[in-house]
Amino acid sequence: VARPWLPQHLRRVQARYPEIEQALAIGNTTSVADAVLHGMAEIGFVEGDVISDTLSQTVMAEDMMVIVTASGHPLQSASKEPQQALRDTTWIMREQGSGTRAFFEQALRDLDVLPETLKIALSLPSNEAVLSAVLEGGCAAALSTTAVAPLVEGGRLHIAPIRLPSRHFSALRHRERRLSEAARQFLKGCTQPAVSVKN
Repeated sequence: VARPWLPQHLRRVQARYPEIEQALAIGNTTSVADAVLHGMAEIGFVEGDVISDTLSQTVMAEDMMVIVTASGHPLQSASKEPQQALRDTTWIMREQGSGTRAFFEQALRDLDVLPETLKIALSLPSNEAVLSAVLEGGCAAALSTTAVAPLVEGGRLHIAPIRLPSRHFSALRHRERRLSEAARQFLKGCTQPAVSVKN
């Protein structure tokens, strides 16, 4: 969520409220929810669902998750009967606790592929680290279109023809804490359509 979707909204708030200092901390879904829950952040943005009686979750935008590989990977021709191709592929994954990983694992189950049957080479703590590993070739990863767009548009990575469901970006806030005026205006302006990437 944090890159590249969020910074443009941070800049918009800064232009309207130049006297307010903003701070952005990046973490996975679990750590973001914990920060809002314990008062370390006024609002947080996550890629998956957070089950909590204390936190309010509001959908702000939609995005697609895609599978990317370097050129020539077998997944690029796996549009029919993809289950075995997914199992045969070596994967670079986000770490446990990541909304991206949780979403992809559910998408696999919907395709009748058990996540534990995948061959996982590495689990990494950021989208940038995952993309760097995939660029080395031989592996695949499932990430947001917002994360892969520059590399796909530049021809360095390719989207596999295996459709994954859309997902949403959500804002988290504590139900019992009053938001500042800047935070309320920020949330009001944080709507954006999903990023479109040409393969």
